[in-house]
Amino acid sequence: GSRDNTGGILDELAKEDDRIMVVHQKNGGHGKALITGIERAQSEFIFLIDSDQQIPLTAFASLWEATAGQDGVFGVRVQRHDPTIRLVLTRFIRFFIRWCFGFTIYDANVPCKIIRRDIWEQARPLIPPDTLAPSLFLAIFMRHSGMRIVENTVPHKMRDSPPLGLKRQWSLFKLTCVGFLQLINLRNKLLNPIV
Repeated sequence: GSRDNTGGILDELAKEDDRIMVVHQKNGGHGKALITGIERAQSEFIFLIDSDQQIPLTAFASLWEATAGQDGVFGVRVQRHDPTIRLVLTRFIRFFIRWCFGFTIYDANVPCKIIRRDIWEQARPLIPPDTLAPSLFLAIFMRHSGMRIVENTVPHKMRDSPPLGLKRQWSLFKLTCVGFLQLINLRNKLLNPIV
């Protein structure tokens, strides 16, 4: 779903390395792309990271070392380099999770996690295909279920993209409202499971 030449570059890389699986699909947003990638993953562990390079790939090594005996490792952006609106949103998400679910995840929507594949399979029935932030839902599911999670600090860089204009900020706000409704639905599913 990218608008640049990422698909073509990945197609070329896949010709050279059969471990690379390229999926071409209509742009359905971040959540759909993430779910598609996770669903196609075949290894015991799944590494989630955004492609915007705000968190460098060098963060992987320390996260991977921390996976021993764990169900998942979450990156934590201690020193964030994001616009104020994103920082406020993260704090609000942290507060909302604490209020709604009764626990805290410092950086729940961090785009840098390693999880065991079987954990995803357990969480999957609670994560609808149109979920805006499946990584956030996954983190909540794991904490709610008492899974073994380690939170490790990861470096965080400034975005290469231009600052969010008013139109993009408004879009982010509307998506956030939808996302919070989705979180309330997740809470209802977790606290009132259908047996």
